[in-house]
Amino acid sequence: MTLSPSPAPISASLDTVRARLARKLVGFTPDFPQDLDPWEMNSHRPAARAFPVPELVLFTLRDLLGWRWQGPGEKVRWTVYGSVNGDPVAFELRKFGFTILLAAGASTPIRRIEGQLASALKVVDGLLQPFAQHQIENGDVIIVNRFGEFHARYAFFRQHAARSYAKGNTPLAVRSAEALPGGRVSAVWPRSVCGNYWSQGCSIIHPKRADGLCR
Repeated sequence: MTLSPSPAPISASLDTVRARLARKLVGFTPDFPQDLDPWEMNSHRPAARAFPVPELVLFTLRDLLGWRWQGPGEKVRWTVYGSVNGDPVAFELRKFGFTILLAAGASTPIRRIEGQLASALKVVDGLLQPFAQHQIENGDVIIVNRFGEFHARYAFFRQHAARSYAKGNTPLAVRSAEALPGGRVSAVWPRSVCGNYWSQGCSIIHPKRADGLCR
């Protein structure tokens, strides 16, 4: 993200936020050993409700506090590097969610790191509206058209699903109400090769366009 030179009100707001963040993130520094491999660190994935918008962590540590970062990588969108009370730490957005990395043998409790960071993000929330307005006024906003990317994914799954279902001529297998608890009746489509798998991929990418495919 490119930050434009801020007018006086925004600059003052940034200075205030950074000062408040310094009080919230006592012990947090941008230092990180160059020879430490993040794969050798212990990982902890906080509850999703604790950090519902992980990008705020990246914005806070990278853009506001100047921490070193990198990304994307293998199943990792971004990583921010630093230390807490001298213990090397990293924050990542992985394929399966936001993750905190802490060096083996660290003395700082992971819950303390998680609590301090969550508290700091509340401070940043108050900055977002004027900051976003400032970025818009300066034209520093990019809206990416990803139609081609998503359509290609959808077409890939739909092509495979249609091909698989075309091979399956077996009729629906219906189980009677007596065979199921509660008197329910179920109709099970005999999966033709990977047809069901492919159609689920279609539904995830574009739910409204997958109707009528699984027949």
